[in-house]
Parts: sequence; C-alpha cells; structure tokens
Amino acid sequence: GLPTPNENHALVMARFAIECRYYVSRVTRDLETELGPGTAHLCMRFGLHSGPVIAGVLRGDKARFQLFGDTVNTAARMESTGHRDKIQISQETADLLCEAEKGHWLSSREDRVVPKGKGEMQTYWLITESRNRRPSMYASANSSTAESSLNTSSEHIRKRRDSFESQRSCESGNVLNRAENVTDNNLVSSVWKASEKWSDYNSTEFFNSRNAKSRLINWNTAVLEKFLVDVVASRAGSNTDSSVSQLWFKKPSESYLDEVVDAVEFTGFKSQLEHPELTALDGVARSQLREYVGRVAAFYRDVPFHNFEHASHVTMSASKLMKRIITPTDVDFADAQEAEEELMRNEEARLHEATFGISSDPLAQFAIVFSALIHDVDHRGVPNTTLVTEGDEVARRFSNKSVLEQNSIDVAWGLLTMPCFTELRSCICATENEIIRFRQLLINSVVATDIADKERSAMGKERWNKCFNEKALEIVQCPTGRNRKATVVLEQIIQASDVAHTMQHWHAFIKWNEKLYHELYAAFVEGRSDSDPSDPEKWYTSEIGFFDFYVIPLHGS
Repeated sequence: GLPTPNENHALVMARFAIECRYYVSRVTRDLETELGPGTAHLCMRFGLHSGPVIAGVLRGDKARFQLFGDTVNTAARMESTGHRDKIQISQETADLLCEAEKGHWLSSREDRVVPKGKGEMQTYWLITESRNRRPSMYASANSSTAESSLNTSSEHIRKRRDSFESQRSCESGNVLNRAENVTDNNLVSSVWKASEKWSDYNSTEFFNSRNAKSRLINWNTAVLEKFLVDVVASRAGSNTDSSVSQLWFKKPSESYLDEVVDAVEFTGFKSQLEHPELTALDGVARSQLREYVGRVAAFYRDVPFHNFEHASHVTMSASKLMKRIITPTDVDFADAQEAEEELMRNEEARLHEATFGISSDPLAQFAIVFSALIHDVDHRGVPNTTLVTEGDEVARRFSNKSVLEQNSIDVAWGLLTMPCFTELRSCICATENEIIRFRQLLINSVVATDIADKERSAMGKERWNKCFNEKALEIVQCPTGRNRKATVVLEQIIQASDVAHTMQHWHAFIKWNEKLYHELYAAFVEGRSDSDPSDPEKWYTSEIGFFDFYVIPLHGS
C-alpha cells in the first residue's frame, strides 16, 4: 500500500509471497545441477503483517525510501518465527484476506508463537498448493523429519524380524530398480558375465520415473566430464594403441586386494599451455558417460545412508578437494593471454612438485572422482562384519576381506566394460599404461575407504608416516618416493570425502548422521546387528570415538 495506496495490499502481498516462494524454489532447483547436491535445500521463510507505518526517504549517500514502525518489526517476527519454505501471516493480515473472501487461503497454526517483545500470538500459514515446490534431488527436509521417528515398539521389532527372511529371499531379480542380483556368480564378476543382459537396458525409463535422481545423475555426469575433458586434451599429439581395448577385458582377479600397490606411477610434468582448448566431449562419449552414471545409480540400493545420494556427496567433496590442491594460487589462468607464458610454466612446475605430480596427471584426477562415485555401489546397508557373520555369498567370494569395497569395484568395472561404453573407455584410457594406472588408482582409492579393517588402516598409517616424516624429505626427488606420496595423498582425499559431512556445517552433519542412525537401526530391528543405536550412551560414545580416533587425525593429516 505504499507509496501508492492500495486497498488490496494484503492480497497483493500474499500473492507476491507465493510467487517469491515458487521462483526461489525454481532457481535453487536449476542451480542444483551447477552447484551440486543439496543446493535445492536452500529455502526462504516469509512473514506478512499489516498495519500503520512511517515512511520516508532518508538523507545521505544511500538515500532510499524506507518504512519504520512496529508493523515492520512485527512482520520481521513473522518471518523469524516461521518455518522454512512457508509463509506465516499475522491475525491482522489474515483478517484482511478474509474480508477479500480469501479465507480458504489460510490454515491456522496449531501452536502459538511468542515473538520477542510481542507476547503470545495466533498466526496462520498461507496455503500455497497451487505453487507446490518441485522435488529436490533429495526428499524435502520436512518429509524426512516426518519420517524420522521410527516405531521402536516390541511389536514393530517382532514384525520386522518375522518378515526379514522372506524379504531377503525375494530381494533378487529387480534389475532395473536396484540390480540386486549383481553378485550371484562365484569368483568371476557376475556383471562381467551379465553384459548381454544389460545390453537391452534403456535408462530412459529410470531417468523419467525419477526426475529428482535424474538431475543428480546430470550433475555427476557434468563433474566427471570436466575432469575427463582434461584427460582427452592432455593426450593430444600422443600416440594411441588401437589394440588397447582388449586389455579392459582381462579376467578380473579373485581378490582385488592383490592388485593394491604401494605406489602408482604418475606422469611427468606437462604444461597446460601445451593442451589444446577442449570444452566438452563429443556427443557419443558424453551420452555414454551419462548412461554409465545412470546405471551406476541404478545399482545403488535404496538404503538410508550408503545410497546414490551419499555417493554424490562424496563425489562433490572429492571434486572440491581435488580442485583446491591442483589450482595455482599465484596465477590466474583465466587471464592466460595477458600473463607471461614463462611465468605460467614456472607456476605449473612449482605446483607439479608441490602436489607430487598430481596437478600434471589428469587421469589421476579423474580416477579419484570416478572412485568417489562408485565406491559404495551395491552397498547392502550393513557393514562387512555382518556379511561375513551371515556367510553371505559376496563375503565368501572375496575371502571375507573388504567385502563391500571389492564388490563395488567388481560392479563398476563390469559395467564399464560393457559393449555400449566403447567410446567412453577410449576417452578414459588410450594406452596400456593408462589402463593399468587407472585400474590401480581405482582399486587403491576404493579399498582405502574400508576404514574398519584395522590391519589395512595400520598399513595406511605406516605408509603415511613413511612418506611424510622428517626423513621422507630426503627422498622427495626420488620418483618412487614421489609416486608413493601422490598415491597416499589421493587415498587421503577419498577418505576425507567419504566422511566430509563430519567436517561441514551443522545442517549437513545432522542430516547424514540421522541417515546413518536409521541404517544402523534398520539392521538392528531386522536381527542383523546386536548393537542398538537407540541406546544414547552407546551412540554418543561411538560418535565421539569416531571423531577422536579417525576424523580429527584425518583432518590433521
């Protein structure tokens, strides 16, 4: 109603708030594919109040029309005491909407609010069904909150235990949704043998039926493409081996742990100035990359924590960490034409030494982000120890060691070697040496995420100390020593990315901690775990211990 009087000011502002809410939702949803998972969780609170105000233009350098008075303060309180993605209005505004015959727009808030300095107030929610928020990559926080309270009654537990065996006997065969029969064959990868079964798979139905997950697939595809473009560009002018494609189909090892190496070989220094300008993959390779990410998403099971959403969060964290260590701080490559080439080469050379060769190895950079995406594929929602105790087939196949990690490698590699991904494989690796290095990086990185294996964790700490203690400075110029350092750093990156939520803001920590709780609790009520996470003493002791003995030391390293 100001500065131009308007009798319908309450109605106009209500409609404006609805439109703002809708467009904020649309903008954050669109930004989600650019900025990464969780962007669409950004929401606004809205507050409306009607009443007399003082208006005028203040003097000064920032002269502008402003409103003052108790009405403005009350409107601010309506916003601050509201809920995310909701429009809260006062009794005065509600009365004006009722006079405008829009009472059906209102829903009385059940609890009374007590704004600062205002006392107890009855407020209302503005109903916005006509402009419902479209789904995010993930379920909304409200829906997750509504479902967060599990029924812990004895009857509920009894029913879950009774139905558990029948559920497990029926859980195989759903290839499109979860592809749960991926590990039915012994020793040799079932995905390897099942390539023909997947040759008729079309992910269009999967993408269309799960629009939210489709956007997440698009984002992961875009991240991988950025790194893969650098791989292809760095290969310009180099000789390629046309017969190398057969090396992808080498029979997999009975144990991927046998292929873990102490140090992966990294490439020598090569300036980015020598790379041709390349901004995207060709259409076929890009299409195959998206198809591959879609199939990986289909293999992730619908468990609370170790799902495709978690994989995407780890991918985002790994990508950010990788960019932080390989991006020069002294030279802006966006101004390459204005900068002296010699200065740029010197900075690149310095960065090459500082990162032990990682900054000059696009394939290694791609491998770590690729590993982050697939590191938990086909995860069962229970730890390795549970599968070993139950005598699960996949545990027997991998000799009861790093079971889930080896299975994830098996599934991901089997998918990548399918006939429909020929061009994608050619983009990733063009020589025998590249295939060997890519496979070593993949296996080392994924196996490193098995932090529950005490023997392997001890070996990892020993390798870290061997690389970065005071005596290690003497062998920094040694190729083997430098390669070992680069290998250990990449393993640390994926380990940190895997638990990145513990080092991020409180909202992210609470979100993922709750998901982990539900996964552990589901295993308990199904009789697959003896530990009840709902026991506060055990839960908090476990959480504190995890921070003290893993997260904090990892962050320090």
